[in-house]
Amino acid sequence: NGDRILVTLQNSATAAALPPTAPMPARAATGANNTYIQVSRREGRRIDNVDFRRGEKGEGRLLITLSDPKALVDIKSEGRQVIVRLPDAELPPQLSRRLDVLDFATPVQYIEAGSEGTGTRMSVTPVSDEYDYSSYQTGKLLTVEFRPLTRAEKEEVKKKSFTYSGEELTLKFQDITE
Repeated sequence: NGDRILVTLQNSATAAALPPTAPMPARAATGANNTYIQVSRREGRRIDNVDFRRGEKGEGRLLITLSDPKALVDIKSEGRQVIVRLPDAELPPQLSRRLDVLDFATPVQYIEAGSEGTGTRMSVTPVSDEYDYSSYQTGKLLTVEFRPLTRAEKEEVKKKSFTYSGEELTLKFQDITE
């Protein structure tokens, strides 16, 4: 119902007697056999802080403090950037900004944080393609870590990301015409 989800709990005898198109109440109510609970989709989730730190080995760490450890997180590479989406977490206006972190001497050049629909989107732009990233969450702290790679490590990662397994196939074309 709009931006809300309505959960209806009924005993099996009452559920069988109701038509499938029975109207749902607009707010929470309790009856003899039914309990209606209204659940907000966003539940007041927000981002409390965004920080960036350099690790001992030159890695860059994007630290995102969440108000709720159950907030949804989607992290993926899009082109040259790594995009962190939190579709159900609100970003306060004072955290909607661009952080230039080039002076930290990590694989990250800058981070842009802003609102996207009802959630938050952060774009992380690396200095070059010679990095690897990983993420983990401990309680309310989400960490996205960017580790610098040597050229040899990058080639090794590239080899592992696409390995063909199967029989080799050879095609020979002769006298092909349109």
